Amino acid sequence: LLALDVNDQLVWMVDLEKAVEESNEEDDDDDEEAVGGHGDDVSGNAPKVRSRWFYAASFLQENSPDMMGDDNDDIMGMNLASEGGLHITCLSHAGHVVSVSIDETNTIASKGGNLEEGSECIGSFENGLECGGWSPDGEVLALVTFASDEDEDGNEIVNDKDLEAKIPILMTMNTQYEILSEVRLDPCLFSLHSNNAGDGPLHPNSILFCWRPDSASLAVSMMDANVNNKPLRRIRTYHRTTLQILSLSKEEDGAGRDVPNLLPVPPTWAPAGCSHYVGAVQSSRPLSMKSARARQVSMQVAFMEPNGLRHRECKIHNTVAAKTDKEDVIGVAFNLEGDLLAVTSRVTSVDAQYGKVQLYHRNNYHWYLKYELRYDGNAGLPSTVVSAMQFSDDDPYKIMVALNGQEGGFLEWREYTFRWDSSTVHYRNHGSSSSSVLAMAIDGKKLNFTPLDKAIVPPPMYASSLELPAPVVGITARPCLFNEAAKEGEVEFIIALSNGKLALLHSGGGSEIGVSLIPGFQPPSLLAIVDPFNINLSDETVDSSLSLKGMALRDITIIDANDDSLTVAAVSCPMATSAKHHFVDHLVEMKISLTNDCINAEGPVTTTTDIMITSSLPLEERALRIVNWSDTAYSEGARGSALLELTDGSLLEYSQGGVLEPCGAGPLLEACPWIAGVYDASSDASSTSLTTDSSALQGHDESSRRLVIGLSSRYRLYCGERLLSSASSSFIISLQHRFVTHVTIGSRPQLHFLPLASLCDFDPLMGSDENMVLDGYEPRSVERGARLVAIFPAKPFAVIQMPRGNLESISPRALVLPYVMMKIQEGDFYTALDIMRRQRVDMNLIVDFDPSEFLEKGGAEHFIGQIEKIDYVNLFLSSLIDVDTTLWKYPVPSWILAERSTPATPSQHTEDSKANKVCKKVRQVMLDAEKDGVTSSGKIVKEGHFLLPVLSTFAKENPPKLEEALSLIKGNASRGPSKKSTRKSVLLSEHVQSSIQYLAFLADFELIFNSAIGMYDYDLAKAVARHSQMDPKVYLPMLKRWKELPESTARYEVDVKLKRYESALRHLVDSGQAEEEMYDEDHTAKCLKFVEEHSLHKLGLDLFKSDKANHRSIMVSLGDRLLSDRKPEEALTVFLAANPRHLDGGKRASRA
Repeated sequence: LLALDVNDQLVWMVDLEKAVEESNEEDDDDDEEAVGGHGDDVSGNAPKVRSRWFYAASFLQENSPDMMGDDNDDIMGMNLASEGGLHITCLSHAGHVVSVSIDETNTIASKGGNLEEGSECIGSFENGLECGGWSPDGEVLALVTFASDEDEDGNEIVNDKDLEAKIPILMTMNTQYEILSEVRLDPCLFSLHSNNAGDGPLHPNSILFCWRPDSASLAVSMMDANVNNKPLRRIRTYHRTTLQILSLSKEEDGAGRDVPNLLPVPPTWAPAGCSHYVGAVQSSRPLSMKSARARQVSMQVAFMEPNGLRHRECKIHNTVAAKTDKEDVIGVAFNLEGDLLAVTSRVTSVDAQYGKVQLYHRNNYHWYLKYELRYDGNAGLPSTVVSAMQFSDDDPYKIMVALNGQEGGFLEWREYTFRWDSSTVHYRNHGSSSSSVLAMAIDGKKLNFTPLDKAIVPPPMYASSLELPAPVVGITARPCLFNEAAKEGEVEFIIALSNGKLALLHSGGGSEIGVSLIPGFQPPSLLAIVDPFNINLSDETVDSSLSLKGMALRDITIIDANDDSLTVAAVSCPMATSAKHHFVDHLVEMKISLTNDCINAEGPVTTTTDIMITSSLPLEERALRIVNWSDTAYSEGARGSALLELTDGSLLEYSQGGVLEPCGAGPLLEACPWIAGVYDASSDASSTSLTTDSSALQGHDESSRRLVIGLSSRYRLYCGERLLSSASSSFIISLQHRFVTHVTIGSRPQLHFLPLASLCDFDPLMGSDENMVLDGYEPRSVERGARLVAIFPAKPFAVIQMPRGNLESISPRALVLPYVMMKIQEGDFYTALDIMRRQRVDMNLIVDFDPSEFLEKGGAEHFIGQIEKIDYVNLFLSSLIDVDTTLWKYPVPSWILAERSTPATPSQHTEDSKANKVCKKVRQVMLDAEKDGVTSSGKIVKEGHFLLPVLSTFAKENPPKLEEALSLIKGNASRGPSKKSTRKSVLLSEHVQSSIQYLAFLADFELIFNSAIGMYDYDLAKAVARHSQMDPKVYLPMLKRWKELPESTARYEVDVKLKRYESALRHLVDSGQAEEEMYDEDHTAKCLKFVEEHSLHKLGLDLFKSDKANHRSIMVSLGDRLLSDRKPEEALTVFLAANPRHLDGGKRASRA
């Protein structure tokens, strides 16, 4: 038993066999019973052959003496500063149970004494131990032994060569090694263990068990001797306290069938987040020992629910290099959260053995093979086998792997910490045959592609896939570089494989392109495979001392590229040696040359002469992450540079040629595995990030300002030394939209948007009123557990993944509004209106964004020319209101205001309102287009094409011009093609009726009917009334009567109905003149009465100025009205002005 300190240096070593011998010598004269009462103590017969020790684990003994010294070194990750005595229990198949006190052994080691004195052999089981282990809470020790041959039940033992059927006994003990309970299990097959056996696969008849993570129960896997007259491996679960059987492994179909073909691999129990199911390795068909060596079989990890029923499985990928290689699974384990499943295996090839650890990630109801650790000597080192693998109890993404060297028999252990990105999305600017937003997923040897901009394919489905020679362990995408035009056929991805080689993928591979489920999408294809560990040193410029042998590459990043080469930076980790256990990372720069030899019509060619190491720099700390700058396409200084983060949170900038210097963004408050940086975040650079002219995008190092966003493992989001969010699951920097977008975690998760301009101008010394860094646009609520996958660079769409695995494309206001404003500013009204219509954005923004541009500088002409659908024009006109939406509803962002060539003048509508101005302007543009027969965009239109939008402009004005609208309808109907029909009016045609119905949609039917009769067009009024709610018994006789009356009389009655009294008086006077040459007394009295009732004296005086008598009567009536209104002075003037004077009225006025 070895103990190491935090520096991996040996502290002490205890010989367990010697400890057993010394304990047996001390107890040689005692006659104690064996522990557990199932055999005599064999302390007097010390074993001459070394036992095979299979288990060692620590526990806190309750009543151990206090022997804590000052030298409290950490041993294999154990905390020795715990209260109480920390012990290690060691078990062997020979039956020995040894307890090693860490505190006492540390004290003895510091004094140079006999280390075995700190150990005690608790006892030995006569029939040996098959398996055992402490519960996760360290309170119960479970052991499996066998009953003696002289069992009181008289069980018959069947001997068949080396196989025996025995009765196993399952027992539990406490921390004082006192038996709590025991139970006899069903007879099972059993194979004798060889004490000098290696760490190979377990025998098919081995008994295995595992504890439930909450220590409530345990599962035992053993080969039952007789199940339907044949042996069969079963898994049973037992209660922790009573050892009562809880479940037995069965199929889930309800037929009661046993789960077949379970393999002798220790089962694993998933944590609470996975329904506490048990995982066991299962083969596809029953195999004998001979057939297992002769052929390959598919294997999977079958999961059993707590009730024992099998439910789902994880298929184990067969990734051996040759078909003749044989792979044996030797272990499976879940991580702390249950989303990772590690499968440890051993591969036997023709000339060697090597180990593998495969990590499967559960998502979308599918287990993906995300990573494979392969120890086949691919880095120039001898191959090794995996003897043990264990997940960390604290970090769910940290594992420890113990290796056993095949040459020299050396022992080695390694620690790995994995960083899981929420998504791998590549943004590129290529033709229509490829995708601008390409999502990639790793699943073993397959690399799955999904073009999110063409179809949102829910995982685990995908649009296309590419199978590679070995499992994929890393993806490196080629960034969009400054002053570089995208070309078909260029290398786009560098794929790291588990065998240490690199696969180069390119677009436009012709016949090599895989099958795609989405029409028009061409996935990347394999171009070449290079081996970075076999470098050709024939070039004189290559330093022969630079080599990658014995190193492991990670975080490969493309920092520069041209037509025939790629410049990449990677972090190299040297392997441990016997003389050196601790080391630092190196930052390696490599140049991958691309020659025509890499292209072959028959397929990819493995090449070893096209990669060269140009520099290697040692780092002060371990490297945590290296990434490209987010603005490599916009900033000249970002090309050939990369952002490097160390494990202590410090930030460095690496430049091509081996230049490493501190980053101007400063260190992060804590180490962040997920980072993204902007090389030039100054206001000038950010304001031109969407410009396509490369000359306007050049950054200047003198004035550039770095901006780094990081997400820690505790899900805290930082911007330099500032905390942006205390709980976020993922984030993305979108330069095209000028936002940092992140998804928060909690009871009310939201999608937040932080403007980059606010982050750049943030001053931590200013108050909250001056710093609006956390305001931005209003957040968008999302489902709990959602993660941000991608933000489209050219569209206002964001893709998020729900916890169930499905993908959703959303358009938050923070992305839609700036996108619409940019399109309006560019004059692309069609795209802007389409997005506004879909996302229900107020269409007044089209005018309010720049009123002068729309009304005076040709904006309205471009709008009518681009919008082909009449309904869209009507929708725009119907939404007009006399309010500037940019002042309160949709404020224009500062970066958009800065990009305007001329500042927009605020809308000032002095004489007329905004809606009236827009309606008049748009109406004039549409009428001119109909007159010319063509729009500004060149579209040919006929007369009447814009009838409905023109009607909308009339109806939308304040007040509505319904008479003009009805006149337009009637005029358009009369100009239409004439049909020889004498019985049906043209106003009753379908075209006119549909126009009237549309006008009624914009205004009230009664108001339209009144406008029609106000035009004295009774046929038009009848056509309008047909589709109203008016009673035909009312309006038909009324219209018929008006048509039969004299014109002036009918118009008089219409005006009276519409309360247009001045017009009614005129028509009343005209009706009298039409009927008689002179006014009769009755008609005159009627006119005077109408004047008095409606106070129309002024109009009456004007109409009867030639009739002195009636003129005087109206003057007298006006005087009486003024006198009744208590205006005697005005009344006196009117009475005296009458011709002749009305003296009586003058007297009354003078007395008043």
